Amino acid sequence: ARETDRLAALHQADLVLHPTQDAGPFIEHTRLREAHRCIDDGYSLLRATAGSYQADHRTYVMDPWAGVLASSQHRVDNQPVTATIDLDNRPKYYEWPERKGPYPDPYQSGVQPVAKGDLRAVLLTCRRPELYAVK
Repeated sequence: ARETDRLAALHQADLVLHPTQDAGPFIEHTRLREAHRCIDDGYSLLRATAGSYQADHRTYVMDPWAGVLASSQHRVDNQPVTATIDLDNRPKYYEWPERKGPYPDPYQSGVQPVAKGDLRAVLLTCRRPELYAVK
């Protein structure tokens, strides 16, 4: 659930393990949903499903940018999926220096965005729990 993923981010989880035995025609929907959650919450994901070659859903390792680092294949006798995850290489938050307005001037030559810290920390400051608190 979305709330569980956000709680993992609030507790500074770097890797979320998602063992599953689901099946169905929703593999692309599931992959896109999990990709958004990795980006929004700044964690890597290991999604593990059955080793059967008939399983619709794949096993994969996804980084915080939603890049698939390793994946099993459909209708193949898969070997174990492995990937190296650098937990110190977290997504950075970038800002444009000396902005005039909400967007950088595309014609400023030589101006590059500057890393300002951890992307997850910035995204979590945008939370507004007062809007959905139980009263």
